[in-house]
Amino acid sequence: MLDAAEAVIGRVGHSATLDEIAAAAGVTKPVLYDRVGGRTELADQLADRLVARLIAHVTPHDLATTGWVRAVITATVGALQNERELFLYVTHSHTPDASHRLGLASRSAQPLVRLLLESGRVDDAQVATAWAHAIVGMLNMAVLWSAESDMTSDALIAALIDLAENGIGT
Repeated sequence: MLDAAEAVIGRVGHSATLDEIAAAAGVTKPVLYDRVGGRTELADQLADRLVARLIAHVTPHDLATTGWVRAVITATVGALQNERELFLYVTHSHTPDASHRLGLASRSAQPLVRLLLESGRVDDAQVATAWAHAIVGMLNMAVLWSAESDMTSDALIAALIDLAENGIGT
């Protein structure tokens, strides 16, 4: 059912309905609700799959040769741009409850927390968590904005890497 959901979202966009997803999965809407849940639960499961793919795009080779900042930014921007409709579905399918959105961001940030701590750049778990959430937020908003701009992916990635590595300055 999750594969069918991704296919429908890829075809019709982030406004895909549960009726369309159920039909593509070859089940009725009540069966979809029983096995997956409603739109929020489906979005959560799809978000977990999207995060897993993002993590898979950051290979140990990339981490060793380019460093974690470049590897994470390059992989995340590329993946979110390639799967923009799925990204929009999982980020816009929730109630406006801030704690639920924070939960989604936290699931995305956890791999970054581990990378930050393993890199030796940060040794405080709370600082690593704050930085990881900031990076996730920066990447999410920049990718959303980039769809409306004429900035190329390479230029966006370079700008975000510069910000992450060098900061804003004084």
